[in-house]
Parts: sequence; structure tokens; C-alpha cells
Amino acid sequence: MTLADLAAAGAQAHFDVRQKTILAELAKVAEQVLEQRSLDVERNAELAREITAERDLRRGAQEWQDILRNAVASVEASERRFRQLFQFSLGLICTHDLDGILLSINPAAARSLGYPINQLMGRPLSDFMRPENMPLFQQYLQRIAATGSDSGRLELCAANGDLRIWAYHNVLDDDGEERYVLGHAQDITEQHRQERQLREWSLSDPLTQCFNRRYLAYLAESSMDEPLGCIAVDLDRFKAVNDTYGHQRGDDVLVGVAQFLRKHVRHGDAVIRLGGDEFLVVMREADNDRLAVLVEQLRANAAEAPIAFTLGAALKPRGAILSDTLAMADRKLYEARAERADQPSFHAR
Repeated sequence: MTLADLAAAGAQAHFDVRQKTILAELAKVAEQVLEQRSLDVERNAELAREITAERDLRRGAQEWQDILRNAVASVEASERRFRQLFQFSLGLICTHDLDGILLSINPAAARSLGYPINQLMGRPLSDFMRPENMPLFQQYLQRIAATGSDSGRLELCAANGDLRIWAYHNVLDDDGEERYVLGHAQDITEQHRQERQLREWSLSDPLTQCFNRRYLAYLAESSMDEPLGCIAVDLDRFKAVNDTYGHQRGDDVLVGVAQFLRKHVRHGDAVIRLGGDEFLVVMREADNDRLAVLVEQLRANAAEAPIAFTLGAALKPRGAILSDTLAMADRKLYEARAERADQPSFHAR
């Protein structure tokens, strides 16, 4: 029974007014004490919850600080590794913007070009290219901006004037606000030189340095739609030179004839040794007038050659088969030789 119940019971018992008043006051005090106790209990519970929440927050904040600290340490370690890779890699690494301006370049790439790094930074790559390669470089910039990556070969001019060949694979980084190209390449200049040398060896005659029949086969496939002037050249009585003076003298005569023919052709024309004492001059983008002028020059300057020779010329029109033109040139050569059958023997100097 609570004090309030006692007070109510006392109200019905035979207490005087003063006792009843005291009992009523005691009941109020007891009720206030109970309410205060209830509030204290609730306040203590709330405080405990706040302490627990604060402890959890502190624990969570510490965990996040640990996570953040580990993440920062990981990023810093990654950046250190990248800087070391950038600095010490044997590969050629650089970055440039979409205008081709160099933003960074590693020591290996700078060594390849023979420049100090500070003379490369901020300059366009086009500063190190031959003028004829500028359109190709602009096409590269357009491709990588459109597709996000590009691979190929880049020809650059080194500080000493040498050409350097870079085999590259570049990608566009557009994650941030600034778009830039991350470039990675290898200097394949020596490999390129060896490939070119092997190609030249496979297409040239080792004695005279003229083109050989392999080149003629390549020309037959690649020039179907090009007019070509063909001049067959056959040395007169070359066998007699070998029989009289020996094969070394014969080789000297062949080399001299090759030099004589190359002296009279334009850049881009070809002198081909077909074998033995047979040569072929191929004039690119020819017509009948140009072909006739070259034939006349060769005949007019024949005294400069180490041995007499006979010529036969024919023009291959666009779309014609080269072998048919060569056959026609051979027929004209034999006709010319038949007309000269009564002339005196060879001369060799």
C-alpha cells in the first residue's frame, strides 16, 4: 500500500484535521520522490546511452582514421613506386596534352633524344619531327582523342640530328578535369635500322648495289596503275671481258655500268640487275617523251660507260602488265643488236 493509499485511508479513519494534513503532505512528498527517482533513472539511462554512443562514435572515428591513414599510406607508396618506375625505367615514358605539348618526360626518353629534361618540358613533340611527318602527328592526336588509345611508330629527331624510332602505346587519361595522354614507348631505332638493312639486302644485288629481281617482282605488284618506262640494257660481248681480263675485271665493269646508269636516272627511278650482264632501268611516272629523252641521254653518254651496251625501251601504260612491257623492251633490244651486228667488237676500259 502506498503513502497515497494510506492518506486516502486516513481520510476515512478517525484522525484529526492536523494529522490528516500531515498525511496528505507526506503523500505528496512521497509521490514527488518517486517521480524524481523515475526521472533520475531515465536520465541515467539516457546518459548511459549517450556515453555508449559517444564511445561508439570515438571507436568509429578511430577506425576511419586508421582506414584513412592506411589509404593515404597506400597512395603515397603507390606514388613512390610510380616515381621510381618513371625515374629509373628503361622504357620511354612521357605525358602530353591533346595539343602534343610535353607535360613530363622520364630520363630514359630524354636520353634517347639527347636533350636535358628541362629543354623538353613544355615543348610540342612536333618540334622534334621532320616537317613531312606533321600531318601524321595531327592524325595521331585526333585518333587518341577520339578512341582513348593508339599504338604505332613515331619518328623523332634527336639533338645530334639522328632519327630515333619509337614504338609506342599511348592511352588517354580523362578521369580528372584535365585530359592528358600517358605515353609509353621503346626505342627501336637499331631494330628498325637492321630491318631496313635486311630488306635492302633482300632487294639488292650485293655486287652492284642495284635492285634485284625480288624488287622487280614487288614493283610488278605495286605499280599496276602507274605508267612505267622500261629500258633493257645488255652489255656487248661481256663474256669476252671475263675471258680476256678475268672475272675481277668483269665485276669492276658491272659495278661501273651500275654507277653509270644510276648517274642518269632521277631520284625514285630504279636500276635493276636482272642477272649476269643484263640490267633494267625503270622510270617512275613516265611517258613516251620522258622515256625517249632518257634513252637518248644514255646513248649520247655511252662513252662514259666502262663497256659498250645495247638498249631496248618500252612504256608500260596504266593497268598494263609489267612482264609484257619487259618482253617488248627485250624485243627492241634484240632488234637494235641485230642492226649493229656488223659493228666492231667490245671496248672495255
